[in-house]
Amino acid sequence: MMDALTNVVAVLIFVLLLVNCEVSQKIVQMMDDLVPASPEEIQKLKDMLKQLEIDKKKLEELKKLPPPPKVDLDSINKKISALQTLIKDKKSAIDTNNKNIAELQKLHDEKLAARDAEQVKADAMMEEIANLEAMLDTTPVAKDIPATEITIPATRAIPKGAKVHYVYITGDRAYFVDAPKYMEEIAEIVDKLKDDKGNHMATGEKSEEEEDQKLSAAEKRAAREKEKAESKKEKPVVFDRDKVIPILSEKLKKILSPGLVGSVQTAPHWSHARMVIGFDRNGGTPNEALTQPTNGFASAISKLRPPNDVLMFVVDSPSMYAYALAREIADKKGIPCGWSISLPNECVSRTQIPNLAINVTGKAPEKPPGWKPPERARGTGSKLD
Repeated sequence: MMDALTNVVAVLIFVLLLVNCEVSQKIVQMMDDLVPASPEEIQKLKDMLKQLEIDKKKLEELKKLPPPPKVDLDSINKKISALQTLIKDKKSAIDTNNKNIAELQKLHDEKLAARDAEQVKADAMMEEIANLEAMLDTTPVAKDIPATEITIPATRAIPKGAKVHYVYITGDRAYFVDAPKYMEEIAEIVDKLKDDKGNHMATGEKSEEEEDQKLSAAEKRAAREKEKAESKKEKPVVFDRDKVIPILSEKLKKILSPGLVGSVQTAPHWSHARMVIGFDRNGGTPNEALTQPTNGFASAISKLRPPNDVLMFVVDSPSMYAYALAREIADKKGIPCGWSISLPNECVSRTQIPNLAINVTGKAPEKPPGWKPPERARGTGSKLD
């Protein structure tokens, strides 16, 4: 045991001696490997030492200064949060404004396109006006009717049994309305509708008040006598306005001549209806055609046979020249004529349909205080001149 320990200790001493020798050699080798510093490097190191001394003095001076104030981090964080919210709101507002600007730009582009389209139309119209002016410069001026002194003949009554036909002068155009023909056709339609019981309204029914009322014996006898007398009379047919008026309006539109527009009109408090005929602004016979030897108006009245057929002119005052031209044509054909001036915007034909009774569904509107019927302008009215 002692020998083993002695051997171990000897080995350890030997290892230490080897290590010491190795370290000594390494130190000698390191010293041999060192390169001597140059004067410049030595000076640079001295300068660094001086700078360190200066920095050390500054550090000492800074240590003597009072400490900086304590920073309120919570307040700073709140301000930062407020700034972030403000930035977010500004960004949202900018996005909204950009969207509005895009919509405005789109609207601007649409308006520009519409303006350009209108400009194209305006240019076309100006070109058309220029062409019309050029044509007008080369068109001979129509001769006016020579002014002559005339005397208005005494008016006379319309012969009995004569058919009255109407000519409406409006918009510098003459419209011939064969009212008797249209009225005869409408009357035939009314007679046919009378055969259809589905268009009728029940008449002669007792009201609940009458049924509930207790009558004396004498009153009952009088009521029975009245019913007998009424049963002997022919009861008029009362039509259902909601069914008959649309039918008559459609029929009237089909029988009217070109250039005429019409309908059958009524009011809730009326027990009758009337045929109303208006005029298509592109129809009728215009002034230019009335000056020609042959025209639509002359052809329309050529079938009239005086004195059984007479003409009544209804004239819109701005169209007096057209009336003069049409009247001259009628006078040359020897047709008895009369005339009247229509009220403004009322140059239309209104004729009550005979033998047509419809149910009343409302009360007549009250007239305002001081109401007076409109005054008619001068003319021969329903007489001839």
